[in-house]
Parts: sequence; structure tokens; C-alpha cells
Amino acid sequence: MRKLYPMILAALVAAIAATLGSVAHAAPEVSRSPLDVSGGVLAIIYSSPDSAPALSVEYDGLQLLLGYRVEPFGPFKQPGTSGRLQLFAGAGLPKWGPGRTGSLMMSGRTPPVPHVGYRFAVGSVDYVHFVGLMESEQRRRLIGHRLEYSPTAWLRLGVSETAVVSGEASPLLYWPFPGLPLYALQRAVSQRDRAQDSLINVNLGADFVATLPGKGRWPELEAYGELLIDDAQGSISSRDVVPDFLGALVGVRVPRFPSDPRFAVHLEYVAIANYVYSHRNPDCNYVYRGTGIGHSLGPDADMLALAADFRPDSRTVVSLVGAFARHGEGEIGHPWSPGEGGNREAPSGVVEKTVRVSLELERILLEPVLFAGRLELGTTFSKGHVQGSTHRYWRAGAALGVRL
Repeated sequence: MRKLYPMILAALVAAIAATLGSVAHAAPEVSRSPLDVSGGVLAIIYSSPDSAPALSVEYDGLQLLLGYRVEPFGPFKQPGTSGRLQLFAGAGLPKWGPGRTGSLMMSGRTPPVPHVGYRFAVGSVDYVHFVGLMESEQRRRLIGHRLEYSPTAWLRLGVSETAVVSGEASPLLYWPFPGLPLYALQRAVSQRDRAQDSLINVNLGADFVATLPGKGRWPELEAYGELLIDDAQGSISSRDVVPDFLGALVGVRVPRFPSDPRFAVHLEYVAIANYVYSHRNPDCNYVYRGTGIGHSLGPDADMLALAADFRPDSRTVVSLVGAFARHGEGEIGHPWSPGEGGNREAPSGVVEKTVRVSLELERILLEPVLFAGRLELGTTFSKGHVQGSTHRYWRAGAALGVRL
């Protein structure tokens, strides 16, 4: 794999240079962008009656990247046009999708993943492509690309694909050309070599954010949604035998109220079908070092969350969050098999139900360092999927972190 990264970058640079060179009217200006940092990380000490105090680390779209930026380039080096290209290498994972509770495709919650890739933007279009190196023991890689497009000032659309590959997966999947569809490549490769299908797990996602401007006493409103397709059957007859493995997230957000702009409200619902994020080859499960790459809710579950934010000043946010979640007996690592049949019940089996309320505080101490505190109270019914078992709990935490 170490030999593969230089080959990927060389092919990427050669392909882009050939494309831009064939249409360029002027030589691009190259400028260094030595470090590109984004996202955040928190180190939290948790305490609860059920366990001794423990330290955990939470990531939120953390990326530490080194790269070169070309801006503007090619035909976009003309008055009234714009375009920029960036080649990068570093660690972390981006956060793709508009959800507050997480993203179905890429929540950016995993430990940092070494990866290389490129990003280019032209006008209202932004495209990114990367290849990440995961656990070396199973020769696991994560390939991803995303296209964002804003046709108007109030609407943003996104389309994403990711692939977890393992072992000797086809090198076709590493082609760096913009927009090369991973799902179609998987189908083409598996038709030529059926064994390849067990080495590739592709997810397809689409999302949107629509902003409706406020008027008078009516506040500005954001509506957003995300759809994840882990696997979908191509015919009705197949769907009678094999269920679709889908996830969906919808939400609305009021970023500020005209009567008091210090307040904001979110309402969000997420549902993830059974078998999502799992693969019959465990090396292709949608996880990295035990942490899910997608939404933390996991498969065979749904959740409704309501959050109210209060900003007494520009450096402080106090949030009150309530949520109701249901979890079936499905989990990552339990893939669909013919013995499961076409059952679409979700959540399945004995359903674990949790009602929780949390109070959260975030305060910027010295940019970008912040302090965070959390207190959570909850009740879980049918705890551990045991009928009649009820568990009440509380958990408190204090954290230091950075938001980049």
C-alpha cells in the first residue's frame, strides 16, 4: 500500500495537468498551502455510578492536511471566473452531511485516518476525492468522493460515495478521475470476478440544505435531509427476498429568533435500517478501529432529538437536548444472510428504548481552545434487549479541546 500512494498521486497529478493543460489560456499560479486544519477534538473525563471515571477522546471532522494549492487555474484564469485546485495529504476524516446528531455517510467521529487526495472548486461546484489507509493488518482502505453544488444562494446539494475495500481489491477503484462512480465500478468489477465483490463495500449518499429567509416576526428556517443507500435491490422481485439497506435523516433548524437572536432550536429525526454498515466480509464493515464511520446511532434504530441552544455571548453556548431512541437487536457486524429472509421490521426483535435529557456547556477559553461540560440523565427500557428490564442512569463529563 505504501507503494500505491505515490502511484495514486502521480496519476492524479498527471491526469489533472493533462486536462488543465489542454484547455488553459494562461499558466496557473502555484502557491503553497502548508497546513490546512479543520474540525475539532475533545478530551473528556466521564463519571457515572455505573463505572469509574474514564477518559475518552471525541473527534468531530478533525483534519490535519498538508498540501499545495493552485489558484486560479486553466480557463478560470480569466476575468469574472474562478477556480482552485488543492492536492493534500494528512490525517483525519471529513464530516459530510448536515445533521446535528451525526452524518449517515461520514460523521468524522473516528480516530484520524491517514489519507491523500485532492479538492477542486469551480464557481458554485466543489468536489473532493481521497484514499485513506485504515488497519494495515487486513489491508483495509477507505475511498471517498463528494460533489457539492449550490444552484442558488438558498439551496445546497451534495452527493457522496464511499467504499471500504480490503485485501487485493481491484486497482480500478483507485482511479483518481473526478466523478468516477464507485458503485458502478463495484458492479463492473464483480461481474468480471465474483470474488472481488466480497472485498468491496460501497455506500451512496445524497443530502441537501435549504435556507428559507426570515421576514418580519418569522425567523429564518433551515430544512435539511440526508439519504444513505448501503444496498438497494434493482427489481421488485428481488426486494421481496432481500430488504433494502437504507438510512434517512431529516431536520429543521431555526438559527436565531427575531425576538431574541441568542436562541436557536433544532429538531431532527434519523432512522437506519437493519444490516446497514455491515458486510458479509468483516474486513469491509463500515468501521475504523472499532468506531463507526457513519452515524453513531448504528443500524436497526431510529431517534428523535430536540435541542435548544442559548448564546449569552459570542464565546459561550448552553444547550438543552432531549432525545428518544429505539434500538433493535441488529448491530454492525451482523450482516444480512439468506436465512434472515426479506423481513423489513425495524427496529427488530426486543427493542431497547431510551429517553434522555442532557445539559451541555461549551465555552471558548482562548481561541481555538475550549472547555465543555455535560450532564446527562436517562432511562432505558428493555435494557440489553431483555423484556421488562429498566435502567436509570446519569453521567457527567468535563472536557478540554480545540475547534479548528
